[in-house]
Amino acid sequence: MDDSQHRRSLLLSLHGLSWRLLEAFDGIARGLWAGLWLGLLTRKHLHLVDQLSYEASKSYTASNHNLSGLFGWETEGIDHYFQDRRRLLLLGAGAGREISPLLERGFDVDAFECHEGLRKTGNALRWILGREKLDFGDDLSPGFAHFFTREAIEEELREAGWRLEFFDRRTYPHAVAIAEEELTHISHQ
Repeated sequence: MDDSQHRRSLLLSLHGLSWRLLEAFDGIARGLWAGLWLGLLTRKHLHLVDQLSYEASKSYTASNHNLSGLFGWETEGIDHYFQDRRRLLLLGAGAGREISPLLERGFDVDAFECHEGLRKTGNALRWILGREKLDFGDDLSPGFAHFFTREAIEEELREAGWRLEFFDRRTYPHAVAIAEEELTHISHQ
């Protein structure tokens, strides 16, 4: 290996190392930031932050976003984990972008969203499309729940009779859970 190839190899190694360090620092910094604000803000303040952040972002209420269908990773998850299921519970449904494609695939969908503006947008879009309005629930935790750890999500699901099947923070953070009762019912058939 000549000197220029060695230099290129060293630069590529340093680049990769610096990227991994940046990702680690980013994760630590985000964790510290989230922990700080979760510790300082009351539940009421956290709900207000959630409300304001969704109101400031017009993309979540935009028709083109909410009529865009499932994302690729959502389609893969549905195809992989729910091919033998017909009923789905969609938590954090937003304005309902996922609901119509799931209904079109033959699923019976229950959807919950705690943000009043997103619920109203979702029902307005359904009315425009000539579909039945959805009864969005409103008793879930506000958006700060996105900071729950995998362990906390598993514990909450277990207490409610669900099993965490899949958890991923790499792309858009998401989790897949399956009701233990349904698994028991299926295994006895």
